[in-house]
Amino acid sequence: MFFIFNFCPLPCINRVYANYITESKDDGKTWSVPRNISSMISSFMYDGGPSLGIQKKHEPHKGRLIACGHTEPLIRDGHFCIYSDDHGKTWTKGQPVFGIPYNESKHTGDFLPDETTIVELPNGDVMANARNQYHFHCRCRFTLISRDGGETFDRRLIRMNEELLDSAVAAGLAIYNEEVLLFTNPNSTTVRYVENLYFL
Repeated sequence: MFFIFNFCPLPCINRVYANYITESKDDGKTWSVPRNISSMISSFMYDGGPSLGIQKKHEPHKGRLIACGHTEPLIRDGHFCIYSDDHGKTWTKGQPVFGIPYNESKHTGDFLPDETTIVELPNGDVMANARNQYHFHCRCRFTLISRDGGETFDRRLIRMNEELLDSAVAAGLAIYNEEVLLFTNPNSTTVRYVENLYFL
C-alpha cells in the first residue's frame, strides 16, 4: 500500500512543494519513512488524485502502479499520471494533457482537465474521469483514455460526458467486477457538495 502526498515547508513561499511517498506492508498499521520522489516525476508540482491509484491487471504493462493528478501552477495546469514498473521503487512522469491556452491564465470556456480519478478497463485501457475546471463545452466531466498504461492520453479520445453534470469538483470512479462503472459526484452544475447522505 502506497500513499503519495505533497509537502510545502513553512513558510510555504511561492507554493514550492515536494512530492513524497510512503509505504505500508501491514495494511496501514505502520508506514515507512517518507521518500522524496520529486526529482523522478516532475519539474513542477504533481497534485495527486483526489482519488485512488491502481495496479494494472491486464496488458499492456500488467502489474504497473499508476496514480494520476494534475500539475501546478494553475496557468500551466493539466492532467497527467505517474507510474512505476518496479513496485514503487522508481516513478516516471507520463505526458501531460495541458490546458489550452497553454501557460496562460484561464477563463470560463477554456480547456482544462484537472482533478482526476482512474480505473482500468477490461481491455487494458486506463480510463480517467477528470474535472472540467473551466466548463469547456459544458458543465460536465471529461473522459480521457490511455492505451499505454498511463504514459500518454490520446487527445483524439477525449470525450465530454454531458450526462455527468458537474460544477468543477472532485468526483469518484470505480469499476465493479470488470463490468460496471460506478461514478459519484454532487450531480449538479452549481453545487459542490452533497448536503444529505443516506445509507441503506
